Amino acid sequence: MIANVEFEKEEYRNRLEATRKSLGDVTNRLKQQLIKSSKTDQLVKELYFENSNLMEALYVTEKRQKTAERSRLKLDTKCQNMNGAFNKFVPSLLEAVSLSV
Repeated sequence: MIANVEFEKEEYRNRLEATRKSLGDVTNRLKQQLIKSSKTDQLVKELYFENSNLMEALYVTEKRQKTAERSRLKLDTKCQNMNGAFNKFVPSLLEAVSLSV
């Protein structure tokens, strides 16, 4: 009977030791996951910040592009008006020059 109790006691110790080892392994894996998760969280924060900066830069760039397009259209209109005026006066000038020769 005592041998049987000692055997069960030893068996429970072995189970307890195996459970402790298993718990230690799981704890270590969870710690590693926490470390990886923290690194991932930091990377996500950095990417979010970088994305925010890039979106702001894109907004500014698009605004400048629209301003440049408006300026170009104004200059095109001025150029067309100047060409029209030039084309009106050049024939008159050529005619005046040819008459004086």
